Amino acid sequence: MSGDGRKAEARAVVGRGRAKPTGGCGEAVAAEGRGRAGAAQPRSGHAQAAAQTAGRPGPGRTGRAGGSEIGGRRASTSAAWLRLAALALGLACTAGAQPKWYLGATAGYGLAPAATARQANEQADTGFRPGATLGVVGGQDLYEHLSGEFRYLFRFSDLKVAQAGTEVRFAGRAHLFHYDLLIVARRRSDPVRPFVALGGGVKLYQGTGEEAAWQPLSRFAILTRTRQVVGMASFGGGVRIRIGERSWIRWELRDCLTPFPKTVIAPGRGARIEGWVHDLIPMASIGVSF
Repeated sequence: MSGDGRKAEARAVVGRGRAKPTGGCGEAVAAEGRGRAGAAQPRSGHAQAAAQTAGRPGPGRTGRAGGSEIGGRRASTSAAWLRLAALALGLACTAGAQPKWYLGATAGYGLAPAATARQANEQADTGFRPGATLGVVGGQDLYEHLSGEFRYLFRFSDLKVAQAGTEVRFAGRAHLFHYDLLIVARRRSDPVRPFVALGGGVKLYQGTGEEAAWQPLSRFAILTRTRQVVGMASFGGGVRIRIGERSWIRWELRDCLTPFPKTVIAPGRGARIEGWVHDLIPMASIGVSF
């Protein structure tokens, strides 16, 4: 081998010797990197555990979830009670579906027996002539066998005094306002319901004719253009008949009893008027319930 060849081989050997330390350093660096990566593994495990822990509900979260569950149960219970109340109300409405209020129109004819006006040994009949009545009635079925109602009646009610074939008339009218309780014999669902009525109110008597300077039979009673309000008792009875789902007709007889109105029909000088006014009024009514 020539000298140049030996020199080249020596240089290669030296180069390989120098490369080994360099390779060792690289391996050390790589090993250090692998160590660091190994050290990073536990940190990744902690992170994973932390992530898992974060995924689980903590104590506070468990309380909130429990509160939500309790709130949900309470809401379900409230909803159940509301449904039960609605069902009970529906049953009550179904049971009480029959109409309780009613309103009607009425017409009749009033007959009032005459009172007696006395003057010394003589007497005459005085009071009010028969006349038509018109009115309205409205009420409520308070209970199964008890009703209450308001009634207004307008009555054509001319004043009169009569004796021995002579009769003096004077135009007049009356307004009746009263409230009555009706005791009904049968249930509300029955089509025919007899009843008796008892109540009270007021009656306004009015004389509306033209007064004259002299009136025949004035020694017994004087018929005046005045008005007078008196208390009134009302009682009677009748029957109510259902003719449709909500419509009805009614026949009845009422006695509207008042003291004699001695301002409208004034006793003559020295005379006295005895008795009460029994205004007997047979009536028919038609109306609706709601």
